[in-house]
Amino acid sequence: IKMKLESMSELLASSQLSTKEKTNFQFKEGPVVSSIQTSSVLLLEDFDLPSQAVTERLNSLLETEPSFSVTEDLTRKYHDVKILPQFQLVATVHQDTDTSPLNLSPATLSRFTVIRIPGYSKNDMKEIFQRKLQQVLSESEERYNNKAFVESLCDLVEEEFNKPGSQLTLYKLFNWLNFARLH
Repeated sequence: IKMKLESMSELLASSQLSTKEKTNFQFKEGPVVSSIQTSSVLLLEDFDLPSQAVTERLNSLLETEPSFSVTEDLTRKYHDVKILPQFQLVATVHQDTDTSPLNLSPATLSRFTVIRIPGYSKNDMKEIFQRKLQQVLSESEERYNNKAFVESLCDLVEEEFNKPGSQLTLYKLFNWLNFARLH
């Protein structure tokens, strides 16, 4: 419907718009609801980063008899989403050290099986970076086959690794690589 309106009150009072068009927003199902409905595995990475309100919202999925309600969808007659037994939820958190506190409530944490995996050593990270670099080079444009470019990037990584107290992570390394690839 195309029409010229002089004010917001005309828009709100317009009887030519359907109820659906009058809503302020339209709910769109995201990965949580989609995973529940398709009985998929839902992987929530960095689960400790969102606010507790967000993580607590998912607690009902972790009960012995899981449930999930989508109250945000005004078009849905019933708010409860049926959860099939094949649905699984997996979450990851990243801690800088073993003594770093988790930003998860005890109630949320108690619903998970915690598996602690040691971090990568510097040598592991160098090897992973070099493999990723080779992959990017094999897929990339000619400008990345420049030996000086590759050597300077490897020198930068080596220099960063050798700094005392270096906080270099794979995430940072891949961001550097992506930045270099795009620029």
